[in-house]
Amino acid sequence: MKWIGYLWLACALVMVGCGDGADPNSGSTGGGGASVATGPSGASAEDSGETAATSGTGADGDCVESDQKPDINLKLIVGHPFPEAKRNAENEDFLLRMIARDGESLPVTLDYRKNRINVAVRDGEVSKYCHMG
Repeated sequence: MKWIGYLWLACALVMVGCGDGADPNSGSTGGGGASVATGPSGASAEDSGETAATSGTGADGDCVESDQKPDINLKLIVGHPFPEAKRNAENEDFLLRMIARDGESLPVTLDYRKNRINVAVRDGEVSKYCHMG
């Protein structure tokens, strides 16, 4: 029966790490360190409860570009300020997630979403399309 106590403790620790209550739409880093964009449905990338990891970035903190291109004109995203690019993506039913900011990798969830575009941002503007997911 002692193992039940350990199970409850493990569950409590997992729940504590699931979120900090920060508004994902505010652009603030909150406790997770990543700016999370949401789609038209309002579901954020962190709503899945998946573990966070630094993913899709190179050694210099900038993203590694993928050959897989989204079904959206990237000119609506790359070169625009992040909030504007996010709105443009949402208008085309895509989610936009920042995975690198000013050359620094950001923690991201490992869940895959076929309509999510991962980007790198420098000085507030989307500098590079990284990959889908």
